Amino acid sequence: MLKYLKKQQNQLKIRHFSLIASFVFFLSLLYPFSQIFAALSCSVTTQAACTGGSVTLLRMSGSTNAHTELPSQSNTNYDNNVICCTSSSSIGNSCSAFNKQVFLKLSGVTNGTVQETSVNTYGTDACLSDAVGNDTITVGYQNSNCTGYDTTLASISSSDNAHIGDGSAYTRKVCA
Repeated sequence: MLKYLKKQQNQLKIRHFSLIASFVFFLSLLYPFSQIFAALSCSVTTQAACTGGSVTLLRMSGSTNAHTELPSQSNTNYDNNVICCTSSSSIGNSCSAFNKQVFLKLSGVTNGTVQETSVNTYGTDACLSDAVGNDTITVGYQNSNCTGYDTTLASISSSDNAHIGDGSAYTRKVCA
C-alpha cells in the first residue's frame, strides 16, 4: 500500500510540474523575452556597415574632435563615422515619433557642434525613438562610463558647444 501511495504521489508531482512548465511556455509565446527587455547596442561604424535592421542615429565628421549632422543628411565626409544602433525592439531616429528621447542638441542639421539636452540653446534635435511605443527610452550623460545604461552612444568634449567622438574620444559619455 505504501508503494502504491508513493507512486501516486510521484505521478501527482510530475503532473503538477508539467502544468507549470506548460503555463510558462504558453506565457512565453504570448509575451516574448524581447518585449520584456529590449537591450540597445550602439557603436561608431561606417554608413555602409550600418545595415540589416540597424539604425543610424547621428553622422560625425570623424571619430574625435568632430562635428555632426543628422542621419537624413548625406555629406560623404560624414559617411565613415556614424552612430549605428541595433535592438530587438523597433528603434529609430525619428524626432516626431510618439516615444522618443532627444539625446543631443545640434547647432545645425550639418557641420554642427553639440550640447547636452539640459543646456537647450541649439535648435536641432538628435533623437532615439521606439516605433512600437512600448519600450522605455532613457538617455543621460556620465563621466568615464555608461554604467547603468545599455550602451554608449558617443562622447563629447563638454556639455555645451562641444565636439563629439566615438565612445573613447572624451571623458563625458552620452548614454542610452
